[in-house]
Order: sequence, then structure tokens, then C-alpha cells
Amino acid sequence: MEGSQASFLPSDSEALDDVCSVNVFLILKDGSRWTATVYTVAEVERLMNLWVGTDEALDA
Repeated sequence: MEGSQASFLPSDSEALDDVCSVNVFLILKDGSRWTATVYTVAEVERLMNLWVGTDEALDA
């Protein structure tokens, strides 16, 4: 989006090839600010397996 800015902020100590989640800061051209965390599919699967048996896994 022209006039907008996105900053991807991986951890300082993490090699970019190993990043499985990253925080994103967005500034839209209207001045509003947004944040998000983006996960790889493999990281979602890892978390779902980790949380099996808890309410966090949503009965996966």
C-alpha cells in the first residue's frame, strides 16, 4: 500500500533462515498503527502439538 510502512522485527539472535514467527508493525497512510505476529505453518503445527490436552489447542 503506497504511503504505508511495514517493519518486520525478528529476534536479534535468530538467523533469518530459522525464523518461524515474527512481529510486524504497520503504519498505514492514514496514520493508524497496527501490530501482528506472523507464524509459519510448521510453527502453528508445533504449537498445536505442544498444547494438546489443554484448552489452548482448541481440541485439535
